[in-house]
Amino acid sequence: MAVKTLLALLPVSLFSLGCSNGHGEAAPPTPGVQISMANAQEVAKLAIQAAFGLADVGNIGSGVLLVPQPANMAAAGLSAMVERRVGDLLVGEVLLTAAVSQTLTGPAGGQVIHTWDDRDGDQKLSAGDTFLSAFTDYGDRGLLLSGVVMVDELTVTGTPPTSQQWGIAGRMTFVNLAVTADGGDPVTLAGSLRFRREQRVTVETLALQLDSAFVVGSTVLQPGNTIGYNVYPVEYAFALSAKGAVQVEGIDGLIRYETKHPFTGITLFSYPWAGELEVHGAGDSLISVRMIDYTSMLEIEVDADGDGEVDETIAADWTTL
Repeated sequence: MAVKTLLALLPVSLFSLGCSNGHGEAAPPTPGVQISMANAQEVAKLAIQAAFGLADVGNIGSGVLLVPQPANMAAAGLSAMVERRVGDLLVGEVLLTAAVSQTLTGPAGGQVIHTWDDRDGDQKLSAGDTFLSAFTDYGDRGLLLSGVVMVDELTVTGTPPTSQQWGIAGRMTFVNLAVTADGGDPVTLAGSLRFRREQRVTVETLALQLDSAFVVGSTVLQPGNTIGYNVYPVEYAFALSAKGAVQVEGIDGLIRYETKHPFTGITLFSYPWAGELEVHGAGDSLISVRMIDYTSMLEIEVDADGDGEVDETIAADWTTL
């Protein structure tokens, strides 16, 4: 699943979904977006992007912990760039009592400074350690990153990432991390979330829950959003379950979504082969998004008036939705 999914969560102008109040400020959101036949496909698209985009965010943040720590890491003397970003952007004091750091060059240019505060001094990833990664035009696989990611409140089982089975959990905070995909416009990530990432013999798991509103550009993922994303390396397969709500600029009302059946597929493809997602709107209006088969085709069932009957079924293609 490509990290670029999260970049699709950009503000859109959907006059059929609701507009601002005419005074330059958006009206307070209603409990749910009003779903209609006219906007059903766009609402379905935004819900899918929110679910898959949150998984991408989690992979960026938790990946900070999986960078191999060399034995000869130098004692941290944070550069002026890191000190400025921490001082200007972070709320609260950052303690780096036993910190070591390393600077890595991105595969496509730029750099990231990983700073590891080894609180117990055991030179191993362990409970209580904190991490701060400052990216500067860091390029990798079509992405460009600039900004700060922090990880704290860490708990650890096993010896990640070298042991066969391990687990890490904690909180990750994105401090105005600008993400640019394939030369497009940058999108800024800001907020914090709880995470747990595990590796077992046959499966790699990622579980996320937002403990506050999380900003992706002009889109706001709501507190309480959850996601579970499993990868099965031997089968090259994945499974994703998600539940939450998202507020998109220009849309009157929250888009509330929940997977009724996990999205599953092969990691070599950009789309799932099976799965069903429901989007609940105002007045009991409802959308059901269902994958058809191993192709990228899906169908969107629309109950616009909330009477429990399908008013229209729309055929769509995941790759162009």
